[in-house]
Amino acid sequence: MAFRDRHKIAGRLARAKGRGLISDYLVSWRGRGGRLEPKVTVWRDAGVMSGELRDRLVRSLAGLVRSGHILVLDDPLRPD
Repeated sequence: MAFRDRHKIAGRLARAKGRGLISDYLVSWRGRGGRLEPKVTVWRDAGVMSGELRDRLVRSLAGLVRSGHILVLDDPLRPD
């Protein structure tokens, strides 16, 4: 996993957003000594189950983002 993969990560998240699965996302980077690792936070769209969405994201981002670095939150601006 490297900073150079940021375009792949963003592209996959943008597709999920385009499909109405998430309302927004944030990719942050942590690490030292030139070893940055991505952490993804997504806000799920209303009507999308949190566990199902997380499973889809883990599969979609496999090899790019560790599963433990994917966080799914409720969208505070959209009621269920």
